[in-house]
Amino acid sequence: MWFANSSAKRVSAVALVVSIKDAFGDVILSGDSKLDVNIRPGGTEYSQSFLIWEDNQFMSDDPYSKMIGPVTAGTAKAEVAIKKVVYQDGTVESY
Repeated sequence: MWFANSSAKRVSAVALVVSIKDAFGDVILSGDSKLDVNIRPGGTEYSQSFLIWEDNQFMSDDPYSKMIGPVTAGTAKAEVAIKKVVYQDGTVESY
């Protein structure tokens, strides 16, 4: 996933929400995540971070079970929304 810094300060971390939607656009799974990054002012940076869910055979509404249909059908869509940005100088910007 690529991140771009349009500010005049170096970014050192981001807090975000990852939402997985089905073909109808309904959110089937949503969760918070935090990434340590190092993005110079005006720069871009690629993060190789990823999320993984495993099947819990004893539950029918675990994240894996909710996503397997849309993922298998190729209709799942991921959306990422930035909640906070932490700059190298220690300031924090919330969205």
